[in-house]
Amino acid sequence: MNTAVGIDLNALAIFCMVARLRGFTAAATQLGMTKAKVSIQISRLEKHLGTPLFTRTTRQVNLTDAGRRLFEQCEPMLDQLQETLDQLGEDRTTLSGTLRLSSTVDHSILSLASAVAIFARRHPDLHIDLRSSDRVQDLISEGIDASIRVGWLRDSSMRAIKLGSMRQFVVGSPAYLRKAKPIQTPADLADHPWICLSLLPAPLTWTFEHPNNANATIHVRSRIRSIHPAHCAPCFVKVMAFRYWTSIA
Repeated sequence: MNTAVGIDLNALAIFCMVARLRGFTAAATQLGMTKAKVSIQISRLEKHLGTPLFTRTTRQVNLTDAGRRLFEQCEPMLDQLQETLDQLGEDRTTLSGTLRLSSTVDHSILSLASAVAIFARRHPDLHIDLRSSDRVQDLISEGIDASIRVGWLRDSSMRAIKLGSMRQFVVGSPAYLRKAKPIQTPADLADHPWICLSLLPAPLTWTFEHPNNANATIHVRSRIRSIHPAHCAPCFVKVMAFRYWTSIA
């Protein structure tokens, strides 16, 4: 019969303390337990093993031959286990190994790279692998620990934490706005050609909100599309402000 199955590690730890201190009272004091609870744990362990571990007198507690063999084997094992647990506790405050991060190209250049540099200085034992890509990535197959993305979470099975908020603006170059038809309301935007960012979930549909809770949704036309915001940057140099209207697209 495999007597090791079902043995409580706490019971073994209590047994080793009693054996080391040669007394139930001293062990109970050291462990912060009552003497009665220590006695119960030892009795259960002896019953489980089918052999007495101690010989008890009114003055002292001695190990039996079985108890001595168990103590010689268990004490170094429990000491090694405690040392491992202590090391794991230290690892929670000292970061080491390799952290594989992924983010979009723009976010990596504009924001993440500087933050990663600061983080790396704080944790000199940590190696950081920053991968920049605008494509949809499989985090598991590509071995990525964390991915920082700007936008909407599409896969609800992913465990995600919101780091901040993103604002969107409708903008146009000053040269175009000087020659174009005046824009007074969001509806006027439908009469103008757009350069859209195709990474957005609905790049040709914009919703604007008025302070009186009246929403306006417009559908625009686009002659140029891009998957990269930097491609559109030369055309978007000025934010078009509308009185009382804010984009929530």
